[in-house]
Amino acid sequence: MTQLLFILSNPPGSSVYAQEAFDAALAGSAFSNIAMLFVAAGCLQLIEPRLETAAHQRKDFQRGFLALPDYDIQDIFLLRPILQRSSPPNGVARCSTRVALSARNIGPDRARRQRAQFLMILHTFNSLNAYRLHGHRPSDHDLILLIEDGVFLVGEPNLGRDHRIRVLSEDLDQRGLRAPSAITLISYQDWVRLTTESQHCVSWTG
Repeated sequence: MTQLLFILSNPPGSSVYAQEAFDAALAGSAFSNIAMLFVAAGCLQLIEPRLETAAHQRKDFQRGFLALPDYDIQDIFLLRPILQRSSPPNGVARCSTRVALSARNIGPDRARRQRAQFLMILHTFNSLNAYRLHGHRPSDHDLILLIEDGVFLVGEPNLGRDHRIRVLSEDLDQRGLRAPSAITLISYQDWVRLTTESQHCVSWTG
């Protein structure tokens, strides 16, 4: 099953974006594993506000947060603890201190890792030629797995500096090769785990 991360940065009542993101998360739970990350003014969605908007009154969608477990949405993260800010943003007239939704408080580094996990693509290369033709395509958030004859790349002097590189240990052993200590070796079981954790998997052959 694919994974989707919703990053919510809009306060409730300031626009329709907060409500639309919530509705999209519920809809997406039918076919994906959903995580929600509240950042900046979006953290105000985690309390029960009284909303007053000049244009029109929007429905209190935050009551729906109580239904998130029914949609199997369990991963809920909070980046910045700004719930005690003295003045709410535009569109939110006043806020109570009652918590509408509990979230795990995480720092910026954890938030970046969480985002990277949901955006990660696993690229596999099965030959030297495939890597030389397409090795530039993976992004910094992706992982690169060398399999079959692609493991001959362990002889490249700068390969160990690339934190994205993983090498299938079984294919390395079959070819009588040894990898530098800086290179991460994985098993077939690890490969399966990385496949399930990645948003997409791309195989490059050549």
